[in-house]
Amino acid sequence: MSQQGFTLLEAAVVIAITAILLAVAVPSYHNLLQRQQLRLAGEALAQDMRMARELSIRENTTVYISYKPGKQWCWGLSRGQACDCAAQVCSISRMDQEHFPHVLLDIAQDAAFSAGRGQVEQFGDAAFRTERGQHLRVSLNAMGRARLCGRDAPERQSC
Repeated sequence: MSQQGFTLLEAAVVIAITAILLAVAVPSYHNLLQRQQLRLAGEALAQDMRMARELSIRENTTVYISYKPGKQWCWGLSRGQACDCAAQVCSISRMDQEHFPHVLLDIAQDAAFSAGRGQVEQFGDAAFRTERGQHLRVSLNAMGRARLCGRDAPERQSC
């Protein structure tokens, strides 16, 4: 007579092994998700910087990028004068922490792209980090070109 099904001991072993695998995999998965959000936030900022540079050249107007670092961070782009991204009054573009909930904007320096040339007088940098300590920097050079750098950047370029 053959038995069908599992014994209680077999079921307990399978549950224990599954629990151990989940205990190991879940933190690693959260780490992966946060790193992905960090990179997406950096790429979104770099894209907005490129757009600001292009607009300043094409429309022959000064384009500003303004930041509010901290837990309730944001950045915004506007024409003619700097905007307050926290008040949601930026005329071109705006991004905030709601799109990237596990990412913090630690430091950021406002910048202005000169009319017709797309250059910046102040080299603007923005430093992002995750709750798990991953770091990424978006660096803006004098020519107004943005690049991602840091050990958690997609290409791991040094800053």
